[in-house]
Amino acid sequence: FTQLGVQQSNELSSSYSVRGGNFDENLVYVNDIEVYRPFLTHSGQQEGLSFVNSDMVSSINFSSGGFEARYGDKMSSVLDISYKVPRAFEASIRASLLGSDLYFANQSKNKRFSYMLGARYRSNKLVFNSLDVSGDYRPLNADFQSVLRYRINSVLSMAWLSNIAFNRFLLLPSNRQTSFGTVSSALRLNIALGGKEEMKYLVALNGLTFHYNPNKNMSVKWINSYFSTVENEHYTTEGAYGLYELDNNLGSDNLGKEKRMLGVGYFIENARNDLEAKVFSSGIVGTQKGMKSTWFYGAKFQNEKIHDLLSEYKYNDSAGFNIGSTGKDIILDTRIKANNTVESYRLSAYVQNSLLVNKYSNFRIDAGVRHQYWSYNQQNMLSPRFSFSFEPNKKFNDTLLRKSKDIDEFDSLRRKDIVLKFASGVYYQPPFYREFRRLDGTLNNQIKAQKSVHFVLGSDINFKAWGRQFKLVNELYYKYLDNLIPYYIDNMRIRYYAENSSKGYVTGFDTRVNGEFIKGLESWLSLSLLSTKESITYTDENGKVTQSGFIRRPTDQRVNFSILFADELKMDRTFKVHLGLVYGGRVPYYFSGNNRY
Repeated sequence: FTQLGVQQSNELSSSYSVRGGNFDENLVYVNDIEVYRPFLTHSGQQEGLSFVNSDMVSSINFSSGGFEARYGDKMSSVLDISYKVPRAFEASIRASLLGSDLYFANQSKNKRFSYMLGARYRSNKLVFNSLDVSGDYRPLNADFQSVLRYRINSVLSMAWLSNIAFNRFLLLPSNRQTSFGTVSSALRLNIALGGKEEMKYLVALNGLTFHYNPNKNMSVKWINSYFSTVENEHYTTEGAYGLYELDNNLGSDNLGKEKRMLGVGYFIENARNDLEAKVFSSGIVGTQKGMKSTWFYGAKFQNEKIHDLLSEYKYNDSAGFNIGSTGKDIILDTRIKANNTVESYRLSAYVQNSLLVNKYSNFRIDAGVRHQYWSYNQQNMLSPRFSFSFEPNKKFNDTLLRKSKDIDEFDSLRRKDIVLKFASGVYYQPPFYREFRRLDGTLNNQIKAQKSVHFVLGSDINFKAWGRQFKLVNELYYKYLDNLIPYYIDNMRIRYYAENSSKGYVTGFDTRVNGEFIKGLESWLSLSLLSTKESITYTDENGKVTQSGFIRRPTDQRVNFSILFADELKMDRTFKVHLGLVYGGRVPYYFSGNNRY
């Protein structure tokens, strides 16, 4: 959450939004293999473990906009994670009231084979017991992950990444009590609940990579991966509720207790949703280094098979409002039933060059183009992308460093290390399954890719304070959005309209400073300002096509501020504390979420 432009709204979820985008607009790679999220999960309680095992991580690269052509087909951000190669035996065991982790790794004596194995278990039952909904919570989240590497010869090696995860959320609800309102009008909602909620997700990802590295200037990888998920969302819950006014008289003996009933009602929610998805991909990526430039290139084929069985309804009633005039008919609020099977393939390719124009100012230009094709809608997409950066003080500092007799003299005379950068590009996001499934369960086979054009202007400033090194990062950005698929957020689940009926924009400013506020310990402070709006084209009740005008998107959070601060005891530096603080401004809420225009 300390990265530039990143917002997280639920501490039980690994989902995040970046600069006005939603949870589905972020690319995540682990060892060059794309990682997917579960489809059906719609709250942080159900999501379970994130894919990334922190014990295995070697490095993380993150871009919140204007990223290169070699990174794929999402509109908001890219998170590129590399797992480490163990050099000797290492192991760790962690246990807490919420779960446990086990990790160990080693390398063979001849250094040709290495392995990493990690197993994790989580149960947030103790956390859930403090929620408004009382009942019997039985969550279970477990995964096993392994990375095996083998060096076949001096130029060829192979690696196998495997992950299998099982997440189950089971709730037998009994009651819920929520108090809300103001000092002058205090209310309480009491609900007697019955039924069962059960969500299960079995997710597996396997990837096989061959790496050909004949010399230090050339590298080629053949990457194959297979992702499968089987997801079941089964629940039937019903409840009888009463709304009460609370006694707010400060002198009353019954202060805070229920004073009178305002209304009663009944509801039932039912779902039997089953989804199975399989994604196979195979591609080649390579780099070729020269004296002043480096070429990046790649091509990938991806095949997808998805089967979705959807059956759900909701009924809500108070004083017989949803009972027909005959007294025998029950009117459901929503009823969705669908049986969808989709099979398609995608082709993508890119070429990119990174050129060092002037070594004295470290002036670099990255330019590339990416092509995509999706068989489902037969759409071709071409994405040119460009960026440059330079250091205006580099030549002066290099000359001063050669002349200085010691480092203290150099630090006192040098100009600040500054990197100025600009990036722009076109980013298409072809829909995945959820984006072209309408709210009623039908599919839109005329759907097109969403489009975003990025403009990012930034600076990195390295400076010294209190005798320690710090870095200040600033970025100003604007994104033009077209062919958008509008959506609303139902808890943590994104519900798409499955129509390219919107256009909009995102603009904002991000700043972050990191360094050793306490000597030897890194800390961060981040501030983000954001505005994102869209105009939705829709058909009104009279059958007239009209536009909403620019309204706030569901991720329009004007202010975000975060701190990660580290400290330690002077008397014993093995005792450390890491304090995280996140403040977020309001996000828009629409009373009729599925008709928010």
